[in-house]
Amino acid sequence: MRSVLRLVAIASLTACVVGGPDSESSDLDLAGGKADATGTCSDAKYGDGVCHISLACGVPDIDCFRTFDNAAASKAWCAESGVRLIKATDPRVARARKLVDRAWAQFTARYPLGRLTSMYLPVEVVDEAEANAFVAGDEPTNKQVFAVFITAPMLSSAYTDDDILGVLAHELAHMARLHSFPEVKESVTRHYTAGTSEPIGALQVDRPTARTAVERFQAIADLIGSDMRVELGGLPTGGSQGGLFQYLLGQLMESTNATCKANARAARDLYVDLVMDRELDDSIKIYGTTQNDAETVIELLAACPDSAVDVVVATVAERRAALRALAAELAQKGTPVGKLRYFSYEEQADDFSVRVTHDAGLSTVGSSAFAVKVLGAKAAECQALRANNAVPYGDLLDAHHGLCWRLAHMHQYKASFATQAAVVIDDVDDIIDHPIVEAFVPTRRVSARIY
Repeated sequence: MRSVLRLVAIASLTACVVGGPDSESSDLDLAGGKADATGTCSDAKYGDGVCHISLACGVPDIDCFRTFDNAAASKAWCAESGVRLIKATDPRVARARKLVDRAWAQFTARYPLGRLTSMYLPVEVVDEAEANAFVAGDEPTNKQVFAVFITAPMLSSAYTDDDILGVLAHELAHMARLHSFPEVKESVTRHYTAGTSEPIGALQVDRPTARTAVERFQAIADLIGSDMRVELGGLPTGGSQGGLFQYLLGQLMESTNATCKANARAARDLYVDLVMDRELDDSIKIYGTTQNDAETVIELLAACPDSAVDVVVATVAERRAALRALAAELAQKGTPVGKLRYFSYEEQADDFSVRVTHDAGLSTVGSSAFAVKVLGAKAAECQALRANNAVPYGDLLDAHHGLCWRLAHMHQYKASFATQAAVVIDDVDDIIDHPIVEAFVPTRRVSARIY
């Protein structure tokens, strides 16, 4: 089975890519005579049989895409890749096709995409339980798959056409900007810090001090998750140690020791509840009075002798202490963790979606309407935080950033179009000296998420 890299619209709040290859033309129009009105690229390297991540014309190189001649070829790729599809006769398939055609027309009306514009764009409806959409990279060929994938629940009556079109604009941005390529993701990332209000990331330059601080934090958090709280003890909330912890739980659930087996199952259920029940700042909820749930998970596993869990717990406790020490050091140097930011490929895709939905006159601001529905009961809490200028940024490990923060950002970004008069945020050089209004104030809380 081939390996597939997904870029999803909404990271599981359950859930997709800055600039593209050229970090100086991050946001957005491919103008200046580099590509004509039809999106034709005059760069001699375009379509020469080699994938070029960056072309002078600004159009994505057609050689960087895994394309398909027809639906049968696309479905064969899905079968090889383990992507389960619903039946072609399902009425949701027709709706998906119609919506992707609309989204593609809206997107290409704004952004020239060369010969891709006239090529067959497959639309596949995936048999999965969670509502979402994604595009994918094909690792065997190291190319961006030229296809759009929508999960079946996304096509339910719970989501309007505009909801879905906003998400599709986000996904098409991932595909058009070649976000499945690691070098593209890195080239567009810019690190900076927030002040008393939240700046627009697309307009920031990369600050070495902020980059160093974020990278130091991520180096530790990649092992254990971003949540630094003492109450968590040695319980990982993410990272490689989180993956190892879950693997060990699975092993202990097969133990011949009846007490160990039962306790491991109880610990697994409690652990899953903990890491999935997230606050809007992506921190986990810790319940319990005399003993919190994190302590209970670890105590339950004490019934399993000679378990490697003890090693994981000790390692996580040590690394979590190091993370707190780093946070204290950064705060003392005037770069508190809660103010660290980075403009990511996911944030760029959000910006693209806002521009496309604005031009198309849709009721949603980018993918925000869908995001509100994903938030569910937390949507009111998010609205209150926005009203009080207390929007949490989310997890520094997650390129999506916090979902409530994304909502605030997308609305802030759209508001900037009106205040800039004829100048819009399509060319950083044209807009850098213009003020941005409707800035919102971030909070200092940053912690983790597990997917």
